[in-house]
Amino acid sequence: MSELTDFLNKLSACSLIVLTAASEERLYCRFFLNGVYMDGMFVSAPALVAQLRQLQGEGEEIDSRGIVLLKQLHGVPVS
Repeated sequence: MSELTDFLNKLSACSLIVLTAASEERLYCRFFLNGVYMDGMFVSAPALVAQLRQLQGEGEEIDSRGIVLLKQLHGVPVS
């Protein structure tokens, strides 16, 4: 499974993403649904890393607004 496909599958079932920088080019993403940790993965695709960094707020979180934007950008149904 490709990194993007794996990311989009996890994105479709989450309400919050918390990012941790592993390096300048790589992030670790933790996916939460209603405050419960669901899964995690490393992301290194440059375009995706740039999108995630752009959407992260305080505490390295991508909140529900950012999640909706990511879903819209990637054609993931917004529930």
